[in-house]
Amino acid sequence: MDNLEAKFSGLLTWERRKRREQTLISVSCYAAALAIILSPFHIYLPNPWLRWLVPAALFFTLTPWFLYRARWQPGDSARALVSLDKTLGLEERAVTLNRLAEPLHICASKDGMYKDRNSTGARIIKR
Repeated sequence: MDNLEAKFSGLLTWERRKRREQTLISVSCYAAALAIILSPFHIYLPNPWLRWLVPAALFFTLTPWFLYRARWQPGDSARALVSLDKTLGLEERAVTLNRLAEPLHICASKDGMYKDRNSTGARIIKR
């Protein structure tokens, strides 16, 4: 059981890191695009070499907002487990859900639906 929990913990850690990397890549692209759009305004900078700092300044300005928007939520853990369940197939469903349903507050019904027990409404994730 401990080995299985360690594997799922590693999976969730990897999913979080993957989301953070995707967010930072998208911030880099947006900062580069904004730097190109704002390039005519570089003539207003006091020194010509300061234009090379504009993409970095835009990157550090946009990063907190993008990271806040893409923060990890409990539903994302459920989605990661559902994705793993789809990848493994139906034979592994019992191991995936029954052993980890309690710590992650997810309950599975017999018709292949996953419910988040923390939510107040009928928040259901289809399989």
